[in-house]
Amino acid sequence: MNQQSVLTDRYIADARASLKAVGERYGVDLLSVADKAEQQQQDIGDAIRAVLYPALLKEMNASAPGEAPEVHEAIKAALQEAQDSSVSIFVNLSYNQNQVATLQAKTGNDIAEFASGLKSILQLTQGSNMTPLEIATTIGGTVLLGGLGPVFYYATQATGTAAATWISRLAFGIGKVGVAGWGALAAVIVIEIGLYLMSVQANFLAVIVNNTNEQFEVEKWRKGVDSKNDKGIYLNHGKVAGFMVADLTKINTDDETQLGGIQTVEVNDEPVTMVNLALFYAKKRDAALFGCEGAMVFKPKHQPSSSPSLAFAYSCPYSGSNGANVLLTTESHSAKHWWDQLHSTLALSTSSTLSPFTAVANVNSQSGPDASCIVVLNQS
Repeated sequence: MNQQSVLTDRYIADARASLKAVGERYGVDLLSVADKAEQQQQDIGDAIRAVLYPALLKEMNASAPGEAPEVHEAIKAALQEAQDSSVSIFVNLSYNQNQVATLQAKTGNDIAEFASGLKSILQLTQGSNMTPLEIATTIGGTVLLGGLGPVFYYATQATGTAAATWISRLAFGIGKVGVAGWGALAAVIVIEIGLYLMSVQANFLAVIVNNTNEQFEVEKWRKGVDSKNDKGIYLNHGKVAGFMVADLTKINTDDETQLGGIQTVEVNDEPVTMVNLALFYAKKRDAALFGCEGAMVFKPKHQPSSSPSLAFAYSCPYSGSNGANVLLTTESHSAKHWWDQLHSTLALSTSSTLSPFTAVANVNSQSGPDASCIVVLNQS
């Protein structure tokens, strides 16, 4: 048995363990749902979401909000939108900036392994009776749900013994916001990465790291997901299963962004800098004869039009090669335009530079039904 087959078998077993763990946490048998959908040749992801989201919303409705009730309501709104639209909302993760260079250098199987590792860390926080401190200790300060906005805010506001270490600051923030909301958002990411890892269809999972001070938006992405073509996103084939939002408290407002900027907090008088990490998940359409491919444009939210935008194209077809492409540009065009410009030069590794930014994208494999990619946007 070759290494790829061993990895595939491990990913499937690991993903099924995730379905079991999250299902038990929320009182639904996700494994049975997945097995039944597979037997009936239905979309496993759609079947899972149809029972998962009502269970998540049920617990959120039954749980008292923390000291940031607006976050509690924002999480419920995101879950409801995902249930209604069949597109999961991925809240940005925060990641230690000193690990970005290592992340950018990942190639081959290490890319999918990173996504699998994120899932595993967040899955460990799914215990129904976990305390904020237990959650903070589990994730080790490397990754947190940065899109919970106030988690980070409250962490920076911690004083006294709560400010002693990064872990204690993080636990303070989680406690202020509420464990129920944390659990729901982590469950969505765990399940969607699990579905990607266990799929044998054409799927594309992108991890997009914003190592800059800017915030970026994908204009009218909801319309693009529905119509296949709008200014900020274009779907040549396939559909979107999960899309990124930086801060859920700004969801469906004019201030919504997809990529949050760098955040810094002082711990023991030393700065700890976190970058925002976003997830994007595309897959083939039901009964389609092609895989998934398209493009999107990340536009700076609060900068003049002369500031560079990032055009990103991706492809995981049934026939042909997997690949991605990035281009930093000050030209204002639709995502469809950039797909037309970039798709002929898709590759496993690609980069672009336009002051003050540099973008790098690496794809795990040129062949295979599941492509994964890490895109890093740096600022000089």
